[in-house]
Amino acid sequence: MTDQDQLSSDQAHALFEILTSHVVLNEIECLKYPKTIATFGPPLQPSQADGASTPLLRILLESFILILPGFRNVTARFWTDNIFRLATTLDEANLSESYDKGSVGIRRTLSTASASIVESVARGRLGGYPKQALKTDSKYDTSNPDDVAKAWDDFLQRIIYGDLLDKMFVKAAETDELSDHEPVVQAAHQYALTIFAALLHHNLIVSPRGQSMVSLLNRLHRLTPYFLVKQTLKIGNAASMLNGMTQLLLAKMNLSTLTSWFGAQASDSGMNLLQQIISQVLNAEVSELRKRLKQIEQSQDAPDKSQLESLRKYASQPAEEQQKMRNQSGIV
Repeated sequence: MTDQDQLSSDQAHALFEILTSHVVLNEIECLKYPKTIATFGPPLQPSQADGASTPLLRILLESFILILPGFRNVTARFWTDNIFRLATTLDEANLSESYDKGSVGIRRTLSTASASIVESVARGRLGGYPKQALKTDSKYDTSNPDDVAKAWDDFLQRIIYGDLLDKMFVKAAETDELSDHEPVVQAAHQYALTIFAALLHHNLIVSPRGQSMVSLLNRLHRLTPYFLVKQTLKIGNAASMLNGMTQLLLAKMNLSTLTSWFGAQASDSGMNLLQQIISQVLNAEVSELRKRLKQIEQSQDAPDKSQLESLRKYASQPAEEQQKMRNQSGIV
């Protein structure tokens, strides 16, 4: 290979970003298929140690989630029974796709937004972060975008290769004021806040599905037991805190739960908090689709009865048959 055939450092970096973006998006999209969950590998399927269907997502799960105190101590049945069953049930529900609706749906919008975050984590996990000289005495102007971007890079350098993370925990135990932290932490906070605000602006205001997502957030807000979450987060032991949050999500908030505290026989009826959140989200989508169907049927340009019947028949077909029809129609 000649020097002209070799990629420059900038070209290699760009290619790395393109490939990681493609792989992450593809693996996240493949999670909608039951066969992907069935061959995900550990911890969902310990017997599938080799040949995992989503190798990059599994690497990230093992590197950043399974090592956490609350998750590394859970039993194998938590993953093989609870999480595996939940993921499989969602896949088998054959939820509608964006191209079925003729517009980008909420799930597609949220998955794309989450993919952008996963991409960054994947690049850091696979490619690392180039080490530079640590700067411990720099000053930053948080009103200057260039300064804020430079501060973020210095912040990551000191987090990864220095002891800034330990210093942040010590300072956080001493004070609640951000202004008491080092300048690099304050500027990095401004950078993170700006990125988060841009993400919200794009998904809630610029996106056509913004108002629908605001309604979804309002429903989640009404369901969230903030007092219990606050009390759980106060637990000093990390493993106990994460275990408490998991139990809070899986706890059933109904009259039976209350009466069992007073010695009555416990009942398995009702849904836990996580089930209620998923149920309300999916019911809202079903309600929206029914409204659209009614509007189409009552419009002047409504399809004839045979076409409507074909659409209803399509909705009741298995996922494999629907995919064949999409391929024949040229949608995919």
